[in-house]
Amino acid sequence: MMAAAWILVCIFGCKLYGGFVRDWIVGQQRSRPKNKTIDQWVLYDQSPPHLHPELVPADLDCYLPSHGLYEIDEILNELGKLKMLAKVHRHYWRYALLVDENTKTGPFIIDLIIPNIKGTQYDRIDFDINNLFVEKDYTQHLGMRIDITCPPHSITLENIVDHIQKQSFHFLGEINDKPSGKILSDRLNKMITRGWTQINPALPSVMPSLNPPSNSTLTPLSKDSSLYQKLEKLMKSSFLKKDLEILSIEQIKNTELENIYIEAQKIIATQSSTSDGNEVQLFHGAKGN
Repeated sequence: MMAAAWILVCIFGCKLYGGFVRDWIVGQQRSRPKNKTIDQWVLYDQSPPHLHPELVPADLDCYLPSHGLYEIDEILNELGKLKMLAKVHRHYWRYALLVDENTKTGPFIIDLIIPNIKGTQYDRIDFDINNLFVEKDYTQHLGMRIDITCPPHSITLENIVDHIQKQSFHFLGEINDKPSGKILSDRLNKMITRGWTQINPALPSVMPSLNPPSNSTLTPLSKDSSLYQKLEKLMKSSFLKKDLEILSIEQIKNTELENIYIEAQKIIATQSSTSDGNEVQLFHGAKGN
């Protein structure tokens, strides 16, 4: 698990946060489920699978870098060099990797959060002790995911480290009847069951400010549109598998970059024998057998 953390941070530039930083790096805690064999550590009562709550540390929570995104296969290949096998579950804005399910050392999970222009549930801080991260080139230092040093929280990085070492925490949120409230309640009870003590009273919830508005838009294409039909024809003629099924096609459009592209195309066209500057269409990020 430690080797996987090194690969994700130092090779792929992921930002590591969550339970591993809290429990292992700072708290130096380790526990195994009582009266459970290793093959009983993985629980399949929901999708994707998760690990027994008594297992500490259980997972690696990482943000994939917003620059130079890597293919998931590249990460799997690096893990494979150390004979770590992973089952990949694609879920909303993340990849959940169940690693070493059938090994003597026991399984663990890697959560790879895909960066996007909108705030997600993974950007929220439920407990102050979950607000730490480690990143490449600063692996001997801790950072705060969100600045909570100002009122009404007034919690410093040193406070968080002290709370972890004393197994105490501030709850940052509100439990209500909404689905999110149920999730927070379950997480709160899980921490208390593990022997952690809540510092009262609860503090207001924390949400990061959203990134500046993006010039990009993501739009699903209608199957009746000419562009959809053109791409469908190209893909079916280019891929070897005859039973190729297209579930959906989405168009990423950036007006600013498109205008730059059009102007560059005009310049290239004046230097070539074709009116479109010898423009070609290529598939990117797809691999065939």
